[in-house]
Amino acid sequence: MNTDSIRSTLIFRINDFTLQHNTQGINCQDCKNFFYRPSGVSHYNPDACRHCDCEATGSVDGSCVKDDGEATQGLSPGDCYCKPGFGGHRCDRCALGYRNYPVCEPCPCSIAGSLNYATCEDSCQCKENVAGIFCDRCKPGFFNLDVDNPNGCTACFCFGIINECQQVNWGTEKIMDMSGWILTDADGKRSSSLLKSSFGLSLTANSRQMQDKSLAYWKAPSAYLGDLVSNLTFYRILSYGGYLHYFVYFAADAHGPLTPMADVVLKGNRMTIEHSLKMNFPERENISISVRFSEISDWFHRDTHIRVNKREFMTVLADVQLLMVRAVYHKHQMQSRCVF
Repeated sequence: MNTDSIRSTLIFRINDFTLQHNTQGINCQDCKNFFYRPSGVSHYNPDACRHCDCEATGSVDGSCVKDDGEATQGLSPGDCYCKPGFGGHRCDRCALGYRNYPVCEPCPCSIAGSLNYATCEDSCQCKENVAGIFCDRCKPGFFNLDVDNPNGCTACFCFGIINECQQVNWGTEKIMDMSGWILTDADGKRSSSLLKSSFGLSLTANSRQMQDKSLAYWKAPSAYLGDLVSNLTFYRILSYGGYLHYFVYFAADAHGPLTPMADVVLKGNRMTIEHSLKMNFPERENISISVRFSEISDWFHRDTHIRVNKREFMTVLADVQLLMVRAVYHKHQMQSRCVF
């Protein structure tokens, strides 16, 4: 048998193998279009490539994710490529925010105010403090329709003067003033000046402050204090429902457990409340932190450890006398930085 005959026989056998096992590629390593190889199945398996099982109405063209190499955006091998508004493994149902399969029209219900936005069948079912056919407005006595609020809207709090309120669309601005911060103890009574570097608030291993184990918090200057409810300037800084964003970094000279303590402390109107983050703090990394100023974000009274309610939180914000952010994370800490 000559060389050309051998080459023709090999090509014929490869093509014959491809046709039988729905594969393609030089080494028959890929599945043909409209076929897929399940995750974990070797391409050496003769039955590796299986036919895509897609619903014609909802899928783009009946094709699906071929293998792990093509898996993307939460899709797995065998998942069909769906048209907009369709979802599911086979594109045989409406996607989140759509309804009325097989039409799959956009859901008219508010994602912030409705309970059935995911299924969106029949009429819109509103959260407790939300009203309207489409659950898109707050009931009287409530404001601030929020997708993260399990009740949809927040009750008005006007210190007993009136029960009606409305949301004001004031602008927001990012406050980055680092001047005036000091180190203090857990009660905010002691104080020590600190070094300000290009990194923000900074301590180093040889600093006197780091050697004083009683100093554990960054204490905010007077510009961050006062009435955070009604004063427009402070409203843009720390008002109810807003966020405190900051970065922390620390380094220790020995291994060991983290120091258990609250991460943010607020004091006002004879109440001290605190928030503890439920997260690990890796050493020598810049960690981004966001703390929401709302009772739904796990704020507790320091003395009783009882969860703070809406009235208590607003009462604290009405006259903030102390704002502290955690500075010490490790028993053997030798460096700490914080940037707002």
